[in-house]
Amino acid sequence: MFERRHYEAIAGVMRVATKTDASRDEIVNWLADMFAEDNGRFNRARFLDATRPKLWPTQCAGGPTDAMATPAVNDNVAKVGDVAASQ
Repeated sequence: MFERRHYEAIAGVMRVATKTDASRDEIVNWLADMFAEDNGRFNRARFLDATRPKLWPTQCAGGPTDAMATPAVNDNVAKVGDVAASQ
């Protein structure tokens, strides 16, 4: 559960980020630094991977969910790919 110190630390990162016009990657790295300092078992690579934008459900860490893996969804994804390829 988050404690007051967590909220204050995140607020501090955001305060510096808005004052310096920091990029998304800088903010993510500042948060990762803070989490690593707080927790020796923090997995920086896993956190950085989790913060990267995912464009398609199959790019998510766990792969597509059962709902995403239905034939109807797969057909629609194929149709979008066909339309994009023909343009």
